[in-house]
Amino acid sequence: WLLAEEARLAAPENGRPIPALAIPAIPQPASPTLMDVLTRRPKATRVASCTFVQPKTHRLPDLLMWVIALITAVGMAGINFVSLLLIEYSLKWKFDVMQHVIDSYGVAMGMLVLIGISVCVAIAGATIILWYAPNCGGSGLPEVKCYLNGSHVLPSFFTVRNLFVRIVTSILANVAGYPVGREGPTVTIGGNLASLVSH
Repeated sequence: WLLAEEARLAAPENGRPIPALAIPAIPQPASPTLMDVLTRRPKATRVASCTFVQPKTHRLPDLLMWVIALITAVGMAGINFVSLLLIEYSLKWKFDVMQHVIDSYGVAMGMLVLIGISVCVAIAGATIILWYAPNCGGSGLPEVKCYLNGSHVLPSFFTVRNLFVRIVTSILANVAGYPVGREGPTVTIGGNLASLVSH
């Protein structure tokens, strides 16, 4: 557009050249630094007659959001590593005890010991949930989805107590032999950790 306007102004009209307008040079912005890129804020964009504003999901700078994400990722890696080790060694202990009893007293006693250990571990996990953190009774995925969609109906859901109870009971549920995975509780533990780190 600017080049077409310059050509129109330079063309003679009725034999007389039109005086050129003084168009000031447009200052070029300096190249952004890394800190400018990491701490940029959403800006409004004007298109035709509509103004689009990017949504503001938080008021934290981008650098701080990256730090929170990094701390959450490293924390979850550590939690998962320790959880898997505890589950592995607990299951190894449970089956070693069962094998020792089978070798000493027979298969029937070995099966009773295996069932007894599983029942005791299951009761321990259920007791912890019932007495200390009733919010940890399920996987926590529906509550996390509600929280991410803006519902804050469970103010006591993302607490330090719930974090530790969910970690411990997830380990106990796997050791007891429940047909459950660690995926749902792991997502909820990650959300809980991220919420605690960001607050």
